[in-house]
Parts: sequence; structure tokens; C-alpha cells
Amino acid sequence: MGKFWLVFVSLFFGTLLQCSIFPMIPVIQTIPNILLGLSVVFGLMYGKRTGMFSGVAAGILLDIFSGTIIGYNAFVLCLIGYVSGSFNDVFFPENYRLPLVALSASDLLYGFFTYFFFFFTQGDYKIVYYFFRIMLPELVFTVIVMVFVYLLLLHLDEKIQHRRNREGNRRIV
Repeated sequence: MGKFWLVFVSLFFGTLLQCSIFPMIPVIQTIPNILLGLSVVFGLMYGKRTGMFSGVAAGILLDIFSGTIIGYNAFVLCLIGYVSGSFNDVFFPENYRLPLVALSASDLLYGFFTYFFFFFTQGDYKIVYYFFRIMLPELVFTVIVMVFVYLLLLHLDEKIQHRRNREGNRRIV
């Protein structure tokens, strides 16, 4: 039950940060995609099913609060969460390279999907401009923010596992 609450509370606070707090900061030009990062991290930590669930939930929240087409972000983040969950077998919490690479690749993939569906299909062919002005700054800021979020989630997951193991030992005795 602890894993569910960790995902639920993380998505709630991620939505709060991404949709209401970060846009209010006038210094930054871009907003980190925290909900995408949470989908990637939960997919890596818990597998395909949780990655898909967190991706769909994060995508629906993002669709509702960002005002875009309902279902677009849910579909893309579901795919990203599922693919991230495929790497659950080779995920080790101590190794930070896999989450960073998966997060970077997922953010780039999300950016290219967004460019294709919202700009390219409408005749805007400025991919280089979009890449350097929108995708790259978002990627850098997302990775920087998600490093701290990832460390916090690892710590909370370790506490949940420790508590679950302690309760399991009590039941056996």
C-alpha cells in the first residue's frame, strides 16, 4: 500500500509544482517536466505496470491543468512510463546513470512528439529553433530538478521498504 501512496502524493505535488509554482517564477524561461520525470522514475523503480499507471495519471493531470488536448499527454506519458518500466530489471538505485539517461531520452522523445503533433503538422518546420529554444532548456532544467526529486523518492522508497520488512517480521513471530 505504501507504493501507491508514494505515487499518488508524488503526482499531486509534481502537478502542483509544474502547473502552479514554477510558472510563477519570472526568472526562469522554461518549466521542468516533473510529471514526465515521475513517470520515468516510477517505471524504473517499480516496473511497467506502475510506469504506465503513473504515466496515465500524470498525463491526465497535465492535460487537465495545462489546457491542451485531453488524452495527448496521458498517451505519451503512458508510453514513456511503459518503456521506462522495461528497464526495471537492470535498474539499481545506487546507479544514477540509468535514470539520468532514461530521463534525458524520455524528455527528448516527449519534445519531439510535441513538436510533431502540435507544430510540424501545422506547417511549422523550425525544428532547430524549437530544439534549441524549447526542448534543450526544458531538458536541462528537468534533469536538474529531477535529480533532487529522484534522491527524495529513493529515500522515501527505502523507508517504505524498511517499514514493510519490519511489519513482515512482526507478523511472522
